[in-house]
Amino acid sequence: MRIAIYDSDVIFSQNLKLVLYKYSNLYKYEFLIDVFEKSDALLSSKNDYFLIFMEYSLNKNECLITAKELRRRNSNLIIVFLTSSSKINLQAFDINPHSFMTKPLFENNIYSVLDEIFSNSANYPICINSGIETICLNTNEIFYLEAN
Repeated sequence: MRIAIYDSDVIFSQNLKLVLYKYSNLYKYEFLIDVFEKSDALLSSKNDYFLIFMEYSLNKNECLITAKELRRRNSNLIIVFLTSSSKINLQAFDINPHSFMTKPLFENNIYSVLDEIFSNSANYPICINSGIETICLNTNEIFYLEAN
């Protein structure tokens, strides 16, 4: 399944990516993780993400604009805001994020959020690798499967 990390702190993003891969190995998920430092790069991506960890900053309206556009494109997208502040703009709730996580993040906190997402999600992607490409389908879109 595709996951995006959108944060201006490259070292933080790489550390989060490592924790996500560790979780995926532990629970046998196949994560495809893309990291973005700039909103325009994220918005120009052709990938359909299941989950995004997104930097949230009170003094930057860019994150809310980006999140609104991502939500418009994919109403099933799970958004987890990452913030260094305990203050939140109430407009952020209009986007319907899954949660807010306060930096610094700890592995057990990330695992708890992922456990909650995967245990409560009746609509999650199943990714199939054909050898040429990886195709992800949401479980609510599958009516019939057949394998040869």
